[in-house]
Amino acid sequence: MKFYLLLFERDPRKSYKAFHDDLTTDPRVSTWLHYVTNAYILGTDLDEGPLAELVQKLLVKHSLPSLFLGIAVDLDHFAGFLPNAAWNWLHESSIRADLGNVEQAISKEAKEGGEQVVRIPMQITSKTSARIGFSLTDPARVRELRDDMREDLETLAQLAKDVSEGGLHRAEKSWIIVQENLVETAEVLGFRPVESTDSELKQAVNFLTFQLNSQNIMIAAYGLAAALQKAKNNPDGKMKAADTERFVTNCKATIEELRSILGY
Repeated sequence: MKFYLLLFERDPRKSYKAFHDDLTTDPRVSTWLHYVTNAYILGTDLDEGPLAELVQKLLVKHSLPSLFLGIAVDLDHFAGFLPNAAWNWLHESSIRADLGNVEQAISKEAKEGGEQVVRIPMQITSKTSARIGFSLTDPARVRELRDDMREDLETLAQLAKDVSEGGLHRAEKSWIIVQENLVETAEVLGFRPVESTDSELKQAVNFLTFQLNSQNIMIAAYGLAAALQKAKNNPDGKMKAADTERFVTNCKATIEELRSILGY
């Protein structure tokens, strides 16, 4: 999901109720914020062009001034004076934006036909080695890690549905599983951590990005980490059920992508 700031010229002599109703109930607009009379923040999967066409069509339909501007916005940075409900919406939407980046990163490979990712050959035996770049992998360790990932995917499926635990707690458990698999996948491809100000996880993610010639895993990892941190910063210390399920689902997708890198 992308977020846009919609600014428009407002005629105080005209009613905007019908325009508002049409805009906010359009199925292509997933969520919205409207506390300033001549501005909206819209959450949508539309790109800026189709969104502009939608807004223009509605302005013409309701005989309203046609001047407007839509700008993509970064919900990581905002300030002002608004009701508490507005700040909660901005906070939660910021989490959704990060999770949307994760989904985009994971689906990118499928859209491009997987050409950017170098995969280990599918046929691996105990007497052969698989090679990526200049790093040899241990075939037995590859099979063991893939089996562990299958179990982790089952655990994540349970976490996605288990409402007996708080959403934030389930998200934290899911992120730990992803971190472990990121590091272990890098290790079977030849990664060895070095003394550095960077954490082992960051080193492993950078290693995978270089070895695979793809930023998908990096975007997914950073997106998950950012979304979880924002949830932790939430004043009420909670994570909404829908955001938790989406977070855990993206964790599953990340591990499935790592598993596919190791071959089927």
